Amino acid sequence: MAHFEVARAERLASRLAGSTRLVPVDTHWRLPYDHAEIIACAVDDIRGHYPDLSDHDRLLGEEFTPGELRFTREAIAGHELQRDTFLY
Repeated sequence: MAHFEVARAERLASRLAGSTRLVPVDTHWRLPYDHAEIIACAVDDIRGHYPDLSDHDRLLGEEFTPGELRFTREAIAGHELQRDTFLY
């Protein structure tokens, strides 16, 4: 059984500063058992929420610019989005 939650990096890092290490999800670590598969499933699930929703997990706070939204959605998608067709 696994549980995941999307949280702003500064919130996580400030709460568990001594034991937190943030790494990109596409980093290839030697993980035991099926942990790499669990992470891949979580990433797929998170990415599945974002094609048609602005900020599903409220990563940007109350107010944000279109550029901040695009940057966040690109980070989640794992690739650049076309600027001229990016949907706000």
